Amino acid sequence: MQAVLDTLECIENEYPLCSAEGYSSNFVKLHNTIDTETNAPGAAFWWAAFLFVDFVLDIDHVALVDQDQVSVRYVETVTLNGQDYVQHEHALVTVDENCRMVLWDQYGDDAEQAAVEDAMDELLPFGD
Repeated sequence: MQAVLDTLECIENEYPLCSAEGYSSNFVKLHNTIDTETNAPGAAFWWAAFLFVDFVLDIDHVALVDQDQVSVRYVETVTLNGQDYVQHEHALVTVDENCRMVLWDQYGDDAEQAAVEDAMDELLPFGD
């Protein structure tokens, strides 16, 4: 559980290497059971993202589901070029034996998710 929270803190504090280290190379992100085809974000992605994007996670619930899975409910505010995008999400996060995230299975509003993805794709067209 702590490894997931540490990675989220790295993202909020805009530490590219620390953020990237929290993801397994075979990372999969689902949104409402649909594969978002998101690759494991490496340090180069985070470095570029942090130049233009701020992430704030207001976590209101964390629970250990299993030895390798944690439940996290949060409101994420993503700020791009002065525009705030708010997402209300609940994720079941599975980690591997090295405590790196292999599955981020989130549930949330499709319109909120699409707005952030579209804005990120415009800003960082080289992908996740």
